[in-house]
Amino acid sequence: MAPTEEDTYSFHYVYIPADNTEAIQELTFETTQSDEVMSFLNHLKRHFKKADGGKSAAQKQAHHQAFKAQMGDKAAGVDDNLLQMLSQQQLVEPIALLSNAPATGFTGVYMYCDDQASIKQLPINQRATAIAEAAGQHLQVSGDVFIGRYFDNEEEFKRLDFTASELSSSAPWISEANKQIMRRSERSGDTQALLHRMQQQGQQPGTAAGAGQAAAAAAVVVEAAAESPSEAEKAKGNQA
Repeated sequence: MAPTEEDTYSFHYVYIPADNTEAIQELTFETTQSDEVMSFLNHLKRHFKKADGGKSAAQKQAHHQAFKAQMGDKAAGVDDNLLQMLSQQQLVEPIALLSNAPATGFTGVYMYCDDQASIKQLPINQRATAIAEAAGQHLQVSGDVFIGRYFDNEEEFKRLDFTASELSSSAPWISEANKQIMRRSERSGDTQALLHRMQQQGQQPGTAAGAGQAAAAAAVVVEAAAESPSEAEKAKGNQA
């Protein structure tokens, strides 16, 4: 059944080329409520595949070997033809700059990168790396990058506008991202301190006191994990 006019909507997102001589662009993407996860990520996959350009047989083989090296022991015993196919598969790597958690109203800001940027030996994206740094993420980003926003409370999903004007260290989402990291760090510290106290007091999880404190520590870990849905987004959106 063709999508209805009510089913279709558009949103803004930002494109940051790895080449510093190319301008940052604010783009618009039109999608449908029934395909809002897949359609956008498939669009990004096509960009990364096209940006990679046509490979010669020698380049494909080099890419294949780099992919096997990255897999390490996991590649042992796997059919080489299957590995060859997997090495040529284009995926998108989402990086949560601001995770969609209850504290953020289930709204997150995500950076989308080429999943195989390191294997392809893509150049460092200095502007995207600086943005990630401003958001409290100490990582090096390579290749072309896109940034978008979405709402997801596990019952409803919707892509929202993210504009070029928000690529500023003074943007509200940047401040919220740093607060989120600080909260995670505090909870992690609380967990470590609690476990340390248990060890000092000689309490074991099997005892009543130990079980209670272990449960409290586990609750902190689970709460922190709930704010890191980027892998879930990747698994959900890359199944194409």
